[in-house]
Amino acid sequence: MDKDEQLLAEIEDLIRSTPKFEASQYKRLDDMSWPGRVSAAIRAWNLAEKITADSCISELCMSRSNDAFSGFSRLRMLLYEARDDLKRRVGVPMSVVVEKGMRFDYFDRIRKILEEAHAEILIVDPYLDSNFVSRYLTQIKNSVVVRLLTSSTKETSLMPAIELLTQQTGLQIDVRFNNDLHDRYIFIDRRECYQSGASFKDGAVNAMTTVTQIREVFTQVFQAYEYLWEDSKV
Repeated sequence: MDKDEQLLAEIEDLIRSTPKFEASQYKRLDDMSWPGRVSAAIRAWNLAEKITADSCISELCMSRSNDAFSGFSRLRMLLYEARDDLKRRVGVPMSVVVEKGMRFDYFDRIRKILEEAHAEILIVDPYLDSNFVSRYLTQIKNSVVVRLLTSSTKETSLMPAIELLTQQTGLQIDVRFNNDLHDRYIFIDRRECYQSGASFKDGAVNAMTTVTQIREVFTQVFQAYEYLWEDSKV
């Protein structure tokens, strides 16, 4: 593993282990482990951005909660920027082709996308069922809010499966229904979007499919589905 791969692994671990924000948290030396690791990782990634990271950490330690949260949020965004840059450096594919029958490869790609979420996931798929719930929603951290937008009003197994999962894990899942859906998307923390060529429950079962990251038109696609979410039935 070369230096960029090692650094990418460190950045991804910092994103996964991001603590829940508390305004009074970073006031003691023993609470500075995560910010200290972030500062070191950012310095190794881009020395010029070390000044930005240290400025964010200074804000994070302020007594005023608004300033502290601003520093916390900017620090997280800097980590995401570093991760995406390092992925490009080491050749990690943002979009993948999954051949017919390679069901685990498809599952593993979707799982990794879901595990990147820190705060919120929006999943759009006309055809969701209980198999989708057990296969994918169990991969999501309990602190993440999940929104499902689907057309599966006739799929009687979906809601009972969601109810059992929320009762057991405490995961917050909101479901809305709309009959005008066609494509399949995953939106991560309102900043990343992935489109699946197949329904999430059937990926790579009957044909080759793709998982494509949406970049250039992310804002337009996200806003379109936010509007659709607001207009959909609870």
